[in-house]
Amino acid sequence: MPTYEQVLNIEPKVTDGLAAIIGAATGLTTYTAFDASTKTHTPWIEVGVELGAATRQMGKDGLGNWLYNQWDVSITFKVVTKRSKSEQSDVQALARSRIRLAMMPFRGLFTTERLPFHQLESPYESGTVENVSTAEDVDASELRYNSLVCIRPDVLVTVVS
Repeated sequence: MPTYEQVLNIEPKVTDGLAAIIGAATGLTTYTAFDASTKTHTPWIEVGVELGAATRQMGKDGLGNWLYNQWDVSITFKVVTKRSKSEQSDVQALARSRIRLAMMPFRGLFTTERLPFHQLESPYESGTVENVSTAEDVDASELRYNSLVCIRPDVLVTVVS
């Protein structure tokens, strides 16, 4: 059974799950904001998760305690490719489209295998920012999503202190 600490450690758990989902969907190396590794080659994708306010929705745990179980969340996928390699422009476009497809709820990729304690509710794209750095010779598009992240109902009732 999970502990409160495991279930409420939302950002790294959701970031790791999304990195696994997007890595599999795009075939590219994924990093998270929590990775200490140096990004020395392109192409790559960085996954970032920013937890927002609790929505004030509450649920009961297995002991009958009420706790918040849903938060606003912002998700960023930064796709980085080299500008000087013409084949990587195709990689950039393909990665963006594969991310968009992977984030479609009908795909069913947000499984308990990838997100054992949490679920994303109705993720939607909130914008794309294209950053071009000729000095660094990279294209770095950011796809941004908003969603709700919830503690899975089956997990909530098994949480122990």
